[in-house]
Amino acid sequence: MENANIQEQNTRPDAEKKRGLKKGWKIAIISVVSLLGLVVVIVGIALWLVLTPSRLTSIVNRFSDKFITWRESRLSIRWRAR
Repeated sequence: MENANIQEQNTRPDAEKKRGLKKGWKIAIISVVSLLGLVVVIVGIALWLVLTPSRLTSIVNRFSDKFITWRESRLSIRWRAR
């Protein structure tokens, strides 16, 4: 009887330690995911405020000459993306 009580007492701290580790990992994962979500929201709002349609148009116009070439002929106009 006494032997069974000793074994029962020895297994309880291990189970509590495992539960504590699981709880710690769960808290850490939730914290990291929440932080990543917050960063994504902040970056999204910043891009929404900075990249207005007029600014996007000027950026596209500036880079379109470098990446899109046009060949003209009398019959048709052909374009090719690089």
